[in-house]
Amino acid sequence: MGLDYVDLYLVHWPIALQPRDNIDSARAFPGATPKDLAIASDENGKDLVDIQHSPSSIAASQGGKGSFIPTWNALKELVRSGTCRAIGVSNFATAQLEEILPYAKDIPVSANQLEFHPWLPNDKMLNFHKANGILSLAYSPFAPNKIEIVNNNGSIGIAYVPFAPRGTKLLEEPVVKKIAHQNNMGEGQVLQSWAVMRGTIPLGKSQNVERIRTNLAVRKLSEEDFEALNSLKMDGDEGRTTTVFNELWGIKLYGD
Repeated sequence: MGLDYVDLYLVHWPIALQPRDNIDSARAFPGATPKDLAIASDENGKDLVDIQHSPSSIAASQGGKGSFIPTWNALKELVRSGTCRAIGVSNFATAQLEEILPYAKDIPVSANQLEFHPWLPNDKMLNFHKANGILSLAYSPFAPNKIEIVNNNGSIGIAYVPFAPRGTKLLEEPVVKKIAHQNNMGEGQVLQSWAVMRGTIPLGKSQNVERIRTNLAVRKLSEEDFEALNSLKMDGDEGRTTTVFNELWGIKLYGD
């Protein structure tokens, strides 16, 4: 990357994957296959989970023993060396965070990046983060696409398809569009404003310069509008865009 340090380094998933023998040849880039990433796979092309280096709660669910603490301690050394200024995690549930916290008193868990939007507000996780001083980074705040598994000539990969669990995309929800119209705001601007009012940091994406500008111009919504967006919450995983990884790895993620 050509950088002297990074501001924040996150562990992407609360599981470890088994490496191939040629781990030194691993290369990460958009569209990279498990082979590119030097991830070991079974005869069906599925990634092999490394239980030993996964959090204890996940290892136990698979009938094994594991720990994330050696990985966390290695991350702390990156902060001490100046390689990164802060460390955190992504897609970690309460049980996995509770495993880390006793070992994070000197160098804290700065953030946990999760899916947050009105269909999936993740209230319990948000409250846990606030109680433990962990920033809530909100990926997919517009929930535009759902991730699905695809098989490319024997290699398992993922694809992004439009997400509309009840026939309408989040940016086209009548409630969202009504609030945007009444307040002379963009739909993305409304969703980003809702996210900030809850105490999360939304990571909205757009390739349109004007939308990027308006999405960053968050505003305080009225209590009525805020509660209307809260009312869009769906039950269970209906509003989640990333359930595919439960199937991909054969492990129940997102415990809360």
